[in-house]
Amino acid sequence: MKHFIFAGLALFSGLVQAEELGSKTIKTKICFEASDILSDDYRFNQFDQKKCEAGNFEVTEKLYDQTTSELTVLKIKFEFSQKELEVAGKAVAVRTFNVDGNGQITKSWSVRSTNLNAADDRSYASIINQMFDEDFNFGNGDGGVSQVSSSMTLVEVVKDIEQDLPNDEDADGCKYVTTSETKYAINDLSYQADDLGEYIKKLNKQGKVKAVVSRMYDEGESEYCSNFYFRILLEDGTYIYLDLDFTT
Repeated sequence: MKHFIFAGLALFSGLVQAEELGSKTIKTKICFEASDILSDDYRFNQFDQKKCEAGNFEVTEKLYDQTTSELTVLKIKFEFSQKELEVAGKAVAVRTFNVDGNGQITKSWSVRSTNLNAADDRSYASIINQMFDEDFNFGNGDGGVSQVSSSMTLVEVVKDIEQDLPNDEDADGCKYVTTSETKYAINDLSYQADDLGEYIKKLNKQGKVKAVVSRMYDEGESEYCSNFYFRILLEDGTYIYLDLDFTT
């Protein structure tokens, strides 16, 4: 089977008033692309293909081949709801010509580009609580979100985590190290809870994070000292704790 897209041919634009996209096939392909793009976003760990296909799809521009007047390209904008999020995007669908071994030509559509934007108006606490509800097995620990004064300092966060996970008094007991530099503490968090770590990393790039502190065993892995504690303070006073215990 040979595939040809006559992208090199001269095209002319047929600007249209936005009209509904009628092709279920193109909708399905756009939603497959959307699913792939959103697969790395924790908010879409259960992508709903049917809800996507039931969204609004509008053709904003049509491109035709100048020689054959064949409709060749569709520019599409679309939107759909997924959980509490509103997703909007744009896509380009291209007419593909397939030639089989007998010289027979069939035509189909392929989606060549998809851009998405997911608007999320929920509070940080709501988003993180959803992650805790869906993603974490608290048989190995505990996690939660509270609201504290936005004037809380890094020193206070460090004091809090060290009180909650103190060193053993015995000389041979568990000794823990505190990491209070945001970059490295987020790396520690991502290693133990990748979805939460990625979300906090994004918030940090947006300037929303005031402090991230991790505390764990000082000498690598230990079956008796495998505690991993994290404290995250956002600029608005949202305070997240995650205490994981893998000791045996």
